[in-house]
Amino acid sequence: AQSVEESAKDVVLRKEKRLRYIESHINATRNSTFINLFKLRRERTLLSSNTELAKSAAEEANNMCQQIETVIKKKRAGTLNESDLAGNLTEGLLKNATDAVQKVRDAVGKLRRSASTLRELGNSCYDAFDKLNSLIWAHKPALKRYLIAIAAAEEQNVSMTKQWMVARKSKRKQEKAKKLMKRALYAGQEALGSEMEANSQAVSAENKMRKLENRIHWVKALFQISSPTKATVPMDDSQDVRDNRTPEEVTKLPEGNESPDVPEVTEVTTKKPEMTEAREEPKVPEVRDVPQVPEVTTEGPKTTEGSHTAGNVDGAVTTPSGTVHSKDVLRTIAARLSDSSSSPALVHSPLLLLLVSMCVLGCTAVF
Repeated sequence: AQSVEESAKDVVLRKEKRLRYIESHINATRNSTFINLFKLRRERTLLSSNTELAKSAAEEANNMCQQIETVIKKKRAGTLNESDLAGNLTEGLLKNATDAVQKVRDAVGKLRRSASTLRELGNSCYDAFDKLNSLIWAHKPALKRYLIAIAAAEEQNVSMTKQWMVARKSKRKQEKAKKLMKRALYAGQEALGSEMEANSQAVSAENKMRKLENRIHWVKALFQISSPTKATVPMDDSQDVRDNRTPEEVTKLPEGNESPDVPEVTEVTTKKPEMTEAREEPKVPEVRDVPQVPEVTTEGPKTTEGSHTAGNVDGAVTTPSGTVHSKDVLRTIAARLSDSSSSPALVHSPLLLLLVSMCVLGCTAVF
């Protein structure tokens, strides 16, 4: 009998453990659902405020649109008086219209953000509904099996007073979960409905805002009002552009041809050494006549030479006796060339060497 009682208690404990496990998930889902419902209620209040703000801004934009249309009609009819506008046209009407457009834009932005947050909270309420529904369906058979185990234990003369209290509390939790599940479903539907209305109101306000922007463009075109633009300096810094710049664009220099204190940059030019040997032809003194071989006759001591002597550079080279020695000619030509040019390239010039060789051969032929 004792073993039967222990087995009955074990069955009850196992069923109770399963029941408490499901109840823990129900409690967690209920807590998160309550938090979402609180956020949803607060967001709906904010959404209502933003909706009213968007409506007010849209109405203001609509009124400004009507005023501009009246001005346009009077302008085209030629009956426009500035007194009708209670101020300057560009500084009054257009400024108010631009402010109205900005108000609508800000209000619509806030309204759409609230609608987006409300949609997320509505979806979370739908998720809570699904979770609670699944947990309730799992809790019902678990509670039923727990009650059966309690009844079986009592048949074994086991006191189950405490277990009956646990079962009654679990039943109440199930009923509360059902009510919360219905609230979550209703809140989700309401949130999505409010979100759709907010988006519709935002679209209506945007349409009025665009209409007002269109009328503003009409007024600017009708009265030839241009938007202020910033002056830009041309990127091309050529001489023509610099000459055509206005005094405001170019900083004036001080009078008296005084330039600002800018450190002078000296232009350093490096000259390449002149290549006289390869790139420049050597300057060779003109040789008018090539030395000719003098004719030697046997009639007398007279010796006829060419009309010009070898290497007639600065004058004829002759000896007092009338005879020309090759060594003397070479010395004379070398001395004359060294005096006429200081460039060492002339000494090594192939043309000069050829000239000297011809002179030597001519003088040698004489002897």
